[in-house]
Amino acid sequence: MNQHLRNIFYLIEKKRELSISELVDIYKAFEIQNRELEIEAALERVRAQAMGMTKPNDLIKICETQFRELQKLGFSEMRNTLITIFNDDEGYFQDYDYSDYSSGSITKIYYNSHPVIDDFMDQIKKSGDAFAEIVIEGNQLNNWKAFRRKNGQPEDKRLENIKALYYYFYSIGSGAVGISNFNPVAEEFLGILKRFRNVFDLSYRRYKDISLAEAHAKEAQIEASLERVRAKAMSMHSSDDLSVAVNVFFKELKTLGVTPMRCGVGEMHRITRTWTAAITDSTQQGESCEILAELTQLNHPILENIYLHWERQEEYHPVLQGTEIKEYYEILKQQISVSDFPEDAIHYGNYFFFKEGFVFAWIRDKLSEEEMTIFRRFTSVLSLTYHRFVELKEAESRAFEAVKQASVNRIRAEIASMRTAEDLRRITPLVWQELKNLDVPFIRCGVFIVEDERMMVRVYLSTPTGNPLAVLNLPENASEITHETVEHWHKKTVYSVHWNKEQFVRWMESMISQGQIQTREEYQGAEEPPDSLDLHFIPFTQGMVYIGNTIPLTQDETELVKLLADAFSMAYTRYEDFKNLEDAKNRMEVTLNELKATQSQLIHAEKMASLGELTAGIAHEIQNPLNFVNNFSEVTKELVADLAVEIGNGNSITTGELSEDIKRNLDKIIYHGRRADAIVKGMLLHSRTSNSSKEPTDINLLADEYLRLAFHGLRAKDKSFNAEFKSDLDPSLPKINVIPQDIGRVLLNLINNAFYAVTEKKNILAENHNYKPVVTLSTRNVNGKAEIRINDNGNGIPAEVLDKIFQPFFTTKPTGRGTGLGLSLSYDIITKVHGGELKVETQQGEGSVFIIKLST
Repeated sequence: MNQHLRNIFYLIEKKRELSISELVDIYKAFEIQNRELEIEAALERVRAQAMGMTKPNDLIKICETQFRELQKLGFSEMRNTLITIFNDDEGYFQDYDYSDYSSGSITKIYYNSHPVIDDFMDQIKKSGDAFAEIVIEGNQLNNWKAFRRKNGQPEDKRLENIKALYYYFYSIGSGAVGISNFNPVAEEFLGILKRFRNVFDLSYRRYKDISLAEAHAKEAQIEASLERVRAKAMSMHSSDDLSVAVNVFFKELKTLGVTPMRCGVGEMHRITRTWTAAITDSTQQGESCEILAELTQLNHPILENIYLHWERQEEYHPVLQGTEIKEYYEILKQQISVSDFPEDAIHYGNYFFFKEGFVFAWIRDKLSEEEMTIFRRFTSVLSLTYHRFVELKEAESRAFEAVKQASVNRIRAEIASMRTAEDLRRITPLVWQELKNLDVPFIRCGVFIVEDERMMVRVYLSTPTGNPLAVLNLPENASEITHETVEHWHKKTVYSVHWNKEQFVRWMESMISQGQIQTREEYQGAEEPPDSLDLHFIPFTQGMVYIGNTIPLTQDETELVKLLADAFSMAYTRYEDFKNLEDAKNRMEVTLNELKATQSQLIHAEKMASLGELTAGIAHEIQNPLNFVNNFSEVTKELVADLAVEIGNGNSITTGELSEDIKRNLDKIIYHGRRADAIVKGMLLHSRTSNSSKEPTDINLLADEYLRLAFHGLRAKDKSFNAEFKSDLDPSLPKINVIPQDIGRVLLNLINNAFYAVTEKKNILAENHNYKPVVTLSTRNVNGKAEIRINDNGNGIPAEVLDKIFQPFFTTKPTGRGTGLGLSLSYDIITKVHGGELKVETQQGEGSVFIIKLST
C-alpha cells in the first residue's frame, strides 16, 4: 500500500472529516491498487501455468493463459499471443501462437525466409532489454498473409479487411514473448506486456530444464535403439540374417519419429561398380518387407552418384520430385522389386558411407540436423553389422566346403556298399538328397546313361518327391532332348534348355505312348504339370546328370552339380563291374531256372483254378444280359432270313416292317451288351486296390470340383435333366491325407445318386407340383474329423432295403440303370483304404443324406 493511502487511513482513524478532493484521491488510490492486484493475479496465474509444464510444447498452454489474462486486463484489440524459441544451430525458430481463431499452433519458421522475419530477428537480437515493434501494412501485409499460408499457419479471416498489423515483442535472450494487435498499443499496456515477459523468464527456465530432460530422454531412446540394432547384429547366425538386422533398423527409426519409405545396408563392389544390399521396403500400410538385391550403379545419375560419393566417403542427399520419381523407379524396378510411391510427393534420399559400403534411407520429409546425427550414429553401428555379416559369409563359405566334401564322401560310401547292379537305383535318390544338402534348387533330377554302341540312352529319373521311377530305355534319336543330350555328351559340354508346360506334356505323352511310363500322375507328381522347367544336363564319363528347376541354375550351382556328377561316374564304373559278375552268375543259374519253370507251371495252374472261380461269379452276374443278347440275336437271325425272302418277292411294305424289327432288336442287343460290359468293369474296379499314395488334399476344393463335374456330366448326357445344387464348405477345414482320385470317385458316385434321387421324385410328381429338386454338398470340421455330407430332397430309401445298400450288386434302380457296385466300392474306399466312416440317414418321402467322416 502506498504512503498516500496510509495518510488517509490515519485521518479516518482520527475521525477527521474528509474533503471532496480527499475522497476523490481515496477513490483513485483504491482504483490503482485494484488494477495492480488484477495484474499481479494475472501474473500469478501465468507463473502457476509455468510451474505445471511437463514438456516443451506446453508453452502453447502458457500462450493461451497469457492471451486470456491480457484480454481480462483490457487488451481488447489483441489478435494473438506469441512465444518464439530460437534454434541458431539449425537456423529456425519455433513459433508458439495462441488466439481464439486458431486455439493454438506450433510452427517452424526458418531465418531469412521473409523480410518481416529479418526485421524481427534484427531487433530481438539486440543486447539488453530489447523491445521490438513491427508494423506491417500495404503490400507488405499482403505478402505477409501469403507467407503465413505457405508456412502452414492457421487461417485468420480477421486479416482480410485490416489496413495494418502491429507486432510487439520483448526479448527473453534465446527467444521472445509478444503479441500482435490490430491497432497501436498504449504505453501503459506495453508496461504490462513487459511484466508478463519478466514472469515468462521463469517459464523459459522451466522450458530449458524440460528440454534438457527431454534431450536426455531422447538420447537414451537413441542409445536403446542403437543397442537393439547392435544386439541383432551380434546375434546373427547366417548372412541371411542381415535383412533381419536391417528390418530392426527400419523399426527403430520409426520409434525415433523417422519413417523411411525404404532403407538398408549396401556393400560396394569396386571392380564391377555394383552393390548388393539388404533392404527393408515399407508397404502401403507402413509395415516392412525384406528384399535382398543386387544393383548396377549405371543407367541413372543417382545410382552413379552413389558410387562416386562412396569413393570419396562423402554423404549424399539426392532429391526427387514429380516425373523424376517415376523415371527413377522405372530403372530401379528393372533390377529389384520395390513398392510404388506417389509421384506428387518429394522423395529425399540419404546415403551415409563407410569403408565397404553404405547405409541409406529414402524419406518423404527432409531430415533435420538432429535426424542426420541419428543416421550417422546408426551408420557407425551398421558398419559393425556389416563386418559381422562378412565374417559370417566367410564362415558359411568354409562350412559349405565341408558340406560339399561330406556330400561326395556319402556318395562314395554308398558306392562302396553296392553289391548288385540293381543297387544303382539307390544312387538317384542319393543324388536328390545331396542336391538338397548343397542347396541346389531343383524339382526333378536324374541320370542319363549313354550306350553309344547300341545308340541307346538309359534314363534313371526320380519322381518330384525323390523316389525312383522305372528306367526308361530310349533310342538316341527318340526325341530332340535325347539327341541333343548325346551330342553335348560327346562334346563334354553342359546342355541347358527351357520347357514350358506344353513341351513338358508333349514329352510325357510321348513316353506314355512308347510304354516308357505308366501314368501322368506318377511322372508329373501333381495334378498339374509344371508351368516352367529349365533342364540342365551336366556331363560325366558315362552320361549326363539331369537337373530340372523352375529357374535356370547359376554358374556356382552348376559347378556343385559337376562335383556330384564326377562322384556318380565312379558309381557307374562300379555298377558295370557288378553287371559283368551278374552275367556270369546268370549263366550258372540256367539249370535252376529250368527247375523253377516247373514250379511256375504249378503256380499258374493254381491261378487258373482261382480264375475259374472268378469266371463263374462273373458269368452268374452277366447271365441275364447275355440271355437277352442271345435271344434277340436268334430272333434277328430269323428276321434276316424273312427279310431276304420278302426282298426276293418285292414286298416293300413287309420289307420295311422287318427292317424296323431288326433295328429294334439290334438296339436291344447293344443295350444289354453294354449292361454286361458295365457289370464286368464294375467288378474289376471293385476288386482293384489303389496303388496311388496319399497326399495332403484340400477336401473343399475336391468336393466342389466333383459336384460341378457330376452336374455338368449329367446335363451332357440328358438335356432334360435339371436340378439345383448348393455347396456349404467350411473354410477352417485343414488339408487331410487321402488319395484324391479315390475320394473323387466316391464323391462322384454319391452325388450322381443324389441327382438321380431328386430327378426320380420330380418325374413321379405332377408337373404342376411346386417341388424343386435340390442337392446340397457341405463340409464341417467336427471334433478333429472332416465331415462331408451329400444331401438330397428325393424320396428317401425304403426301410426294408436300407441295410442292403452297401452290399455288392444290390441296387434299387431299374434294370440297366445301375450295376449295384457304386456304393459298395465307395464304402470300401472310405472304410478300408482311408480308415473312415460312410453312413446314411434317410426319411421316407423327405430325402437322404450320405455322411463321410475322415480323420484330419
